[in-house]
Amino acid sequence: MADSLELLESLGTALLGETFARARYESYAKTAGKEGYQEISSAFAEIALQEVQHAKQLTKMIDRLGGIPSVILSRAVLPIESLTTAEALRVAIAGEEGEAEEFYPAIAKRLEEADLSSFAAQILAIAAAEEHHADRFRWLSKQLDAGELFSGQAPWVCRKCGFRVEDGAAPEVCPSCNHPQGWFERSSGKVTSRAAEEEVMARKVEKEASQRMTSRHDELKKRVTVREEKAGAPKDDNFSSPLIEEPASI
Repeated sequence: MADSLELLESLGTALLGETFARARYESYAKTAGKEGYQEISSAFAEIALQEVQHAKQLTKMIDRLGGIPSVILSRAVLPIESLTTAEALRVAIAGEEGEAEEFYPAIAKRLEEADLSSFAAQILAIAAAEEHHADRFRWLSKQLDAGELFSGQAPWVCRKCGFRVEDGAAPEVCPSCNHPQGWFERSSGKVTSRAAEEEVMARKVEKEASQRMTSRHDELKKRVTVREEKAGAPKDDNFSSPLIEEPASI
């Protein structure tokens, strides 16, 4: 019973964290937009929606383990600090790194010890997503601090009207709609220079995260197989939890 309560407490803390992250990132997105950094605003808004998905999966886990998500969420207090965009990025990086490197792996370990390996694998997948968030925020922070957010050779597109610039830095004012430079972002078309650097980095991060996830999943499967063999249970090739069925994805 004590172990179950500790697991529910850990998952409840994670649910509150994801809920707070969503609210915080939505606030940061508005600030970045007001400061003229539409690309950063878009990143915060997009990742806020991804945190919602994490919260939904955590809600399902808590419900399946006998907890009451609504009671946990009723404890939420969401004070949103007033920060500049540069400060918000640094706060976001620290939070995502903590979740990816320590918080979620620790929860996954407890779930595995409780023979809830399918949930443990899903928690590690969430951790991998948080690591990607940290890398994305880190890159934007680096460019902003260096004053290079709108420099470099790359196709740019105005988010407001769609005007495209094929070469050079983003213009200070869009010649089509007269919106300021902050509305320009790198195009998804053929890119060069720093845009290419970001794309390569993103692919590298995703590949490394996938490899780590596969490695951790294989290790979990190996441990479960060893326990089942010792207990005389048949080998489970589908690697579902011995206690509960695999949680459905949204």
